[in-house]
Amino acid sequence: MKIKSLGKVLCAAVLCMSACSAPASETPEEEPVTITNKIEIQSTPADMDGYIWIDEERADFQLIPLRESIRFFEEGGSGILYYGKVNCDWCQRAVPQLNRAARDLGVTVYYVDVSDAAVSFEEYEALVKCIDSTFRIDDTGEKAFFVPEVIAVKDGEVVGYHISLVDGYDITKSEQMSDSQKDELAGIYREVIKKAKDQDQ
Repeated sequence: MKIKSLGKVLCAAVLCMSACSAPASETPEEEPVTITNKIEIQSTPADMDGYIWIDEERADFQLIPLRESIRFFEEGGSGILYYGKVNCDWCQRAVPQLNRAARDLGVTVYYVDVSDAAVSFEEYEALVKCIDSTFRIDDTGEKAFFVPEVIAVKDGEVVGYHISLVDGYDITKSEQMSDSQKDELAGIYREVIKKAKDQDQ
């Protein structure tokens, strides 16, 4: 597989697909979930101010370098990873709904800023080995890393993920998703998050 540089990570313009489960059409009352991570992650509170459509209380977003996200897979960690960047139009629309789902379920989201210039080719290659099963085919027929991507990891394995927004939304025809599309995406994210929860819940 041809490895694309991290600087050329694709915003998922054409890939509006649900990779995990049937969406929820309205926001249900949700019980908080617990996701126990067996590894200690080096993180800092993420500055989400650049995501202009978050208009409610912020969930716990923790910024981690890409190499820390790799540890989830290599060391058997569990958690929710968000790969994206603030200057991606699809990420701008996705993050408020991820925030909503994470807040509803009381979980931390580990944010990997894919525009980080400090990422090495070796780190990107290591990430590809961990998550290439989630990659999609690009316009050239190659497997590629699209964002926004949210991945649920449990004991080092991908147990759920979602790329892009929702089917039927066309970013070239409408500035923002409709309320029902927002509900659908938040529902998808809730289902992804729940896949990583502790077994005894």
